[in-house]
Amino acid sequence: MIKDSHKRPPGFFERQYICRNTKDYWGNFNITVQYSSRISQNLLSNALRNVILGNQNFVLNFFRLSSYSAEDDHVANGFNYEVRPIQRILFSDVVAFETIDGHLDDECFVKMNQFRCHMNVDTSPLWRVILWESNDESSTQYLSFYCDHALFDGTSGVQFHRDLIEELARLSMDEGHLSFKETLFEYELDHSYLPDPLGDALENKIDLYHRPLIQKVILWFQKSTSLVRGKLLAIGTSLSRFLRSVFGFTDYSLIDDNGENKLFRYKPGTVGLIHKYKIINFSPKETSDVLRFCKSEGVTLTPFILIIATRSLEKTIFADINVLNNGKETATERYSTVSKISINGRRHYSAEVNKEKNLKYGVCVATTPIPLPSLADTDDGKLLRVIKKLSSDVLSYAVYRNCFWNFGDYLKTANFWDSFKSQIGNFTRDTLYTSNLGFVNIEKIDAWEVKNIWFTQSNGLVYHFVFSVVSSLSGGLNIGLGYLPEFDEVEGSVDGFVRTFKEDMLNFKSHA
Repeated sequence: MIKDSHKRPPGFFERQYICRNTKDYWGNFNITVQYSSRISQNLLSNALRNVILGNQNFVLNFFRLSSYSAEDDHVANGFNYEVRPIQRILFSDVVAFETIDGHLDDECFVKMNQFRCHMNVDTSPLWRVILWESNDESSTQYLSFYCDHALFDGTSGVQFHRDLIEELARLSMDEGHLSFKETLFEYELDHSYLPDPLGDALENKIDLYHRPLIQKVILWFQKSTSLVRGKLLAIGTSLSRFLRSVFGFTDYSLIDDNGENKLFRYKPGTVGLIHKYKIINFSPKETSDVLRFCKSEGVTLTPFILIIATRSLEKTIFADINVLNNGKETATERYSTVSKISINGRRHYSAEVNKEKNLKYGVCVATTPIPLPSLADTDDGKLLRVIKKLSSDVLSYAVYRNCFWNFGDYLKTANFWDSFKSQIGNFTRDTLYTSNLGFVNIEKIDAWEVKNIWFTQSNGLVYHFVFSVVSSLSGGLNIGLGYLPEFDEVEGSVDGFVRTFKEDMLNFKSHA
């Protein structure tokens, strides 16, 4: 019997993920690591139990209240759910073993994204582990942590491996005396490890998503004067650019564009698609070269990646689709795009606050939209100006705070069932979502260290392409490209994009 103090309502961010999970609008994300030492079942079972007991998110699930049916979810907008611990976690339910030919490859990530962590299941947490092992002489192992997004974000996924390697290293010193643990958690026996009362949703423990009163007044004033501002914008190009800078809008007018290019579209949003993946690797030397260039030009890596990737998409996949639709002789169409960058909210807080508020696990992100005109014919010199502007915006404290306030305003007022349903059959999707977990520095402990790390995630209903970026010292920079299967219909187009993108990253020049 679950104690009442171990139940709570879902947060406003969590309700979005209830919709995505129960309606199959999104799959999962995973953080996959190659460790330097071998992992046995006995060692893994003991290490997992210790990690589970160290944080409540590993034992929670979302449950529809008994007085409601699935048909009520839409009207209730997720308020008809509660969060509580599950009854038990068995090793055999959450750990799978997979044998692969050679090394981890694209198809492993395709397979992994088809797995689901379902809500409303009393013996199922919202995460899983896969231990992959190659069938060649090396017997190389890779450990994947995949999960639903409701209780974890990418930083949480890295934190799982940080906590796990500590347990693996500590327990391996006495591995011969370890016994296999099939039961990793049993509520009746282990509930004392949980906080009492249950900890709140992360979004309610921090102020990032909550707009202060003075900012609400300013926002109201800006909206009330938007009509006047719109008329002023029509007066002339110079005044338009001035006002855009005053109100904090990114000015991409430095790129020649007549404003008539259509937003890129291809096929409508569909539920339950099996997304495709390609891993794009930059060796440690190549990664070092790219970072050195970014530092010399005063730009950050994520905007650099997004802008180069957008132009590469236009030169390859977009151009190929253009020819497919219009014929080679008349394929002159150019496309504008709207992409997004993910921003990690934990960077707003000091290490002491992160520890005090226990922000290790949970969802603490927002996205900022990046509208762009066509970049297909833009040379490196002009493109660098765009990258510098975007880098400045992403690093700006004002842009950062507004991004989270705007995201919070949406999450608190939207009906998620309406929002996601409107995407089904809709041709308008964001072009490229880029999430960069940065350089992962998981400290070596005795014989245990991270040799390589990968990150991939579902595209869901709203993105044509997803870049999931992570890097490590020995593995270099890995980008998990997630894309919709319809782009494979244009033969060779995706491979052409990968080649062009990597070449453009490595050969980018400050002055073309």
